[in-house]
Amino acid sequence: SRLVVQAKAGARGGRQSPAPQQQQQQRIYVAPCTELLHTLFQRCEAWEACVQVLGVLVDLAHDKHASTRHYALSTLQRLLLSAHVDTIELPAPAASPEPDDTASPTSTSTTSSASSSSSRSTSKQPYAAVLRRVLFPLVSDYLGPLGGNTDGENESRVRVCSLLIAFVLQHLRALCSTDEFLNLWGEAMRLLEQHYALAVEGARRGGGAAAQGSLVDALPELMKNVLFVFCTAGFVQRDDEGAGQQAWALACRTAEKMAPGIVQLVTTHLVPQQQPA
Repeated sequence: SRLVVQAKAGARGGRQSPAPQQQQQQRIYVAPCTELLHTLFQRCEAWEACVQVLGVLVDLAHDKHASTRHYALSTLQRLLLSAHVDTIELPAPAASPEPDDTASPTSTSTTSSASSSSSRSTSKQPYAAVLRRVLFPLVSDYLGPLGGNTDGENESRVRVCSLLIAFVLQHLRALCSTDEFLNLWGEAMRLLEQHYALAVEGARRGGGAAAQGSLVDALPELMKNVLFVFCTAGFVQRDDEGAGQQAWALACRTAEKMAPGIVQLVTTHLVPQQQPA
């Protein structure tokens, strides 16, 4: 706990834009700091302890200097895509109030059914919590200026968007079984659309057009991977209106905004075509 506090203090100090003569010292500090955080995270069992470690990296990911941000984002990726995340359990939810003995049988049955449904749809694993408390705020913050040069900023944006989608796709089936999946997926798609619109507007204005162009090219490629995963996971072939199908529709909408025709390009070779009668 003391090491986490000290690391966070150092990270916040790094966000105060050190003078050029201090930049080399900061780079020397950041590499072992991220390795220390990686080790601490692997030893964390409690969710709140993991959040503290991830919070230090999020602080570092807001640094003025691109090299520091990229160290932090690379370490975040290593942690969040590691098998250790699967072993962390969220704290048990507060116990629901006991049913009123005077309640009617119908209301008691309804309450019991709702409670059972809630227990089935609530995962003890922290995937949704990681999105809400770590990745969504970080990706949202990257919509604003990061204080560095244009090339560094846009590379950072590509990295953080890639991390968001990689995390969701890695845990897609677990997330899809929860009631909040569509809200989480919709938020992820909204953030990608906002980053794409930001890059297009920057390129249109001519401010760092080459760097903005790299982001404009990277996000459609990212969505192409999303479509590929959905196709191979079998969501597209389903006839039901389940969460997977609805998420597919959201992904198609986002992909078409970035690259019209991309959905047909991907699905033509991956989705079985119906034969005419």
